[in-house]
Amino acid sequence: MHGPPQTTTGRGLLLFAAIMLALALWLSVGRGEWLASGMWFALAIFFACYGSIMSGVLERWRALLLALGMASGIVAFGYAVWMAGLHP
Repeated sequence: MHGPPQTTTGRGLLLFAAIMLALALWLSVGRGEWLASGMWFALAIFFACYGSIMSGVLERWRALLLALGMASGIVAFGYAVWMAGLHP
């Protein structure tokens, strides 16, 4: 993430975020599993934030995207722990 933008990697992350968003929408709206889709929504936000940082398109929003990506990554990790049954 330091150095020149890597547009190919950034576009790949954005495409992966779009696929995860479609999966989250299918789980939430299509099947009604709103709690299970939360992890996929958080991962879609995470990959969208880091994809836009890697591609270098929103340089003036870099700090906000970094904070939002970090927060959504923590939320996705919390959902994964909850879904795995590792919570107290």
